[in-house]
Amino acid sequence: MITAKVVLTAWDKTLETRDFGHLSVFLSDDFQFEDTKGEIGDLANTESWCVAGEIRISNFKTIRENDNYIVATHDV
Repeated sequence: MITAKVVLTAWDKTLETRDFGHLSVFLSDDFQFEDTKGEIGDLANTESWCVAGEIRISNFKTIRENDNYIVATHDV
């Protein structure tokens, strides 16, 4: 099972290097990201802001994880 910590670490590496390859190996083609406003973005949208290099994440907290999904929070 992939853990939230592994994925969030890859996500932060993507934000740091602007290389989506660190994160894309963990995301499915139908990946969805829900932001703090409840807006849903798809994989292409997520890639676009990840490689923009404007943010970093820290303070990862796992809420729930299993073989099918990960729910976690972090500071930006």
